[in-house]
Amino acid sequence: MDSLVEVYGLDHPEDKEIQFVVMFSKYRGRWGVGRQKGKTTWEVQGGHRELNEELNEAAARELYEESGARTFRITPVTKYSMTVDGEKSYGLLYYCEIFELGELPEEFEIEEIRWVDSFPENMTYGNLHRLLFKTIQQWNIEGTTWDNFTMREKKREDIKRFDQLAPHWKNTTESISVASRMIESLEISHHHKILDVAAGTGILLSVLAAKGISPNRYVAIDLSSKMLEQLTDEFPQAETYCMDFENKIKFDFCFDYIIIYDSIPHFDNLDRIFANARHNLKPGGKFIIAHSRTRVGLHAHHQRIGFKSPREPIPSRERLIELSFKYDFSNIEESDEEFFYYLGVKTINVSQ
Repeated sequence: MDSLVEVYGLDHPEDKEIQFVVMFSKYRGRWGVGRQKGKTTWEVQGGHRELNEELNEAAARELYEESGARTFRITPVTKYSMTVDGEKSYGLLYYCEIFELGELPEEFEIEEIRWVDSFPENMTYGNLHRLLFKTIQQWNIEGTTWDNFTMREKKREDIKRFDQLAPHWKNTTESISVASRMIESLEISHHHKILDVAAGTGILLSVLAAKGISPNRYVAIDLSSKMLEQLTDEFPQAETYCMDFENKIKFDFCFDYIIIYDSIPHFDNLDRIFANARHNLKPGGKFIIAHSRTRVGLHAHHQRIGFKSPREPIPSRERLIELSFKYDFSNIEESDEEFFYYLGVKTINVSQ
């Protein structure tokens, strides 16, 4: 197999062309190498970039999955290409400094992680590794810009829990009824584009189908791949992506509606979800956060099941208004009588 590696710097190619991220990471002065399950060779952290995933978010995700890093900082070093049998693909090389390690996640492909003073001879991608490591050694760290990350254990636990629940998940009659009323009030039609955030097994898509509404484009995202598998079992043509709306996300088109239904208690970074909604809605598009219970009703439900939330499961009216103004949402509607409902309209600026 013939291969050619070229290093470009950070200006070329455009970020949208990057398919892979590769990280040379250090913890307490030693380099991290991992061994995949069933293999005997070693490699630094890295992998494919997910659809619409920001590059730094992709690097942080891969670093966590393949090393167990909890608190760290990363910085891009150079873009590069690798041509194999005439097929060229582009990657972005990072240097990472890890401050806190947790357990290596069991659900991903890396079986063992080691921290070494020098790299072993049997690296999986020997030629590529040597060239990229040489680039790291020659790179000037002075004046670089760092991006800091802290990975949350709670999110990992949520993913595992919902993956386990997925095959047996049943939406309640109350939840379906409220979803139906909400869809009716939004007047969604066949020409609209909808982003269903934390879509689960597809309650909103089921309601749309029951009403005979086939949107121009429906996209479902969720942290749990198993939940999305249940969705596509019922709706094989559905467009689904396993991604985190608390990471920076930008689709290459915009939506008329972005809806978070029955899942707002699982989000911590409200600034990020409002920013993502802002960036992915058309001017005049609507951002909806709804729950089949009221604030009081959800609090009582959590008490019954013994769940203790570190914050209010549904944000306060004051907090929602603050975020709405911060991210240019207007025509705000909020109701908390029979069920919770928030709607904000993306402001149409003169420049747009």
